[in-house]
Amino acid sequence: MGAAAQGVAIGKQITQNIGAASNPADDRRAIEARVQDCEQALGGAELPDAVAPVAAFQMRLLAGELSKVGAQGTPSASTISQVGGWLLDNVPELHAPLAALFNAPETRRVLSRADTPLDAWLKERFGG
Repeated sequence: MGAAAQGVAIGKQITQNIGAASNPADDRRAIEARVQDCEQALGGAELPDAVAPVAAFQMRLLAGELSKVGAQGTPSASTISQVGGWLLDNVPELHAPLAALFNAPETRRVLSRADTPLDAWLKERFGG
C-alpha cells in the first residue's frame, strides 16, 4: 500500500461501510443547492407562457419530495418519476441540472427510501 492509499483495510473479518453514515442536514443542503441550480436554469429557459407556470409548479413538487431527508417521510416514487419525466420532456434546459441532481449521492440516498424502487426509471432517464 502506498502513502496515498485511502479506504484500504488489511486483515481478517474486516467490514467497511463506505458512505453509510450521512448527515441528513448535509444531505438537505446539498439537495437544496442542486434544486436551486435547476430553478436557476428554469428561470433562464425560454418557455411558452402556458408551460412556464406548470414547470415552476412541477419543480416545487420535486423539491418537496426530495426534501424528505432522513426520517422526514417517505418520498413518492410516482410523483418523482412523473414530475421528473415531465420536466425532462418539456424543459430541455433542465437536462444537465436535473442529471446532476438525480445523480448526486445525497439525492440517491433519498430516492433509495422511496415507497417503490426508482432504479429502472433512473437508468432509463439518466443511464447507468
